[in-house]
Amino acid sequence: MNIEAILAGIETLPPMPAVAVRLLEAAQDPNADLAKLASLLEKDPAMTANLLRRCNSPFYGLRREVTSVRQAASLLGMNHLVQIALTVLSSRYLVSAQGGYGLAAGALWNRSVVSAIAAELIAQESGYPGPSTAYTAGLLEDIGKIVLARFVEDAMPRIWELVETKGLGFAEAEQQVVGMDHPHVGALLLERWRFPPALVEAVRTHHRPAEASIDPTLARIAHLADAFTMTIGAGLGADGLAYSLEEEALRALGFADQARVDAILETLAARASHATDLPDTGRAG
Repeated sequence: MNIEAILAGIETLPPMPAVAVRLLEAAQDPNADLAKLASLLEKDPAMTANLLRRCNSPFYGLRREVTSVRQAASLLGMNHLVQIALTVLSSRYLVSAQGGYGLAAGALWNRSVVSAIAAELIAQESGYPGPSTAYTAGLLEDIGKIVLARFVEDAMPRIWELVETKGLGFAEAEQQVVGMDHPHVGALLLERWRFPPALVEAVRTHHRPAEASIDPTLARIAHLADAFTMTIGAGLGADGLAYSLEEEALRALGFADQARVDAILETLAARASHATDLPDTGRAG
């Protein structure tokens, strides 16, 4: 039975380090101790090396080389430090090839980082109060694919048959054929890792944001981030041409004007070109 095997795959996946939840909590706490958080990250040499590598990338445009986590914290601030650390932590799951989805090694990582940037941009443009939370939702919205890839590989012809003949979205066809869709599997992973309920919901509903009830705005942001990432061609896989964009999400977030959408897509493409360098995945935290 596919569902039993999928659930077993979720259980056997190495857990996200507990520091991830502490990072998310720190990002939401205006009184969080930045020095203490930096000290926590510095305890992991591999995390430190990868974090500094990303801090010194062209994406952040720092005028001098960052040589310590504490220095990075003082220059970039809490939210950016948390974003970089979570990006490094997630890399271990996202860089491998996902053949069932037609994604070569690095492709899922690429689209996840671009989606995270898109979600943060959308959050900022729409006035959402938690752009770092939006970044995390965008980063992890497709993480369910790492479990589901082997199940969809043989099922892909049937999935596409439903997409083309029944007019189903890819995730809906995926659920009918395989037994679960990748948003549901991703949400189960985040639940297992004790991520906040709003983030779990955003991942679960990023194809169907109208179903969200905890934080509908976050779900809409994740939905648009996914669509905008595909629009600029980042990490397109087997499902890239079967994405159903909900117009209500565009209207609710203030993106009904095509000129505004074009502007954010232009900004996203520019930022994405500097943001998707692959991490040293052998020692990613």
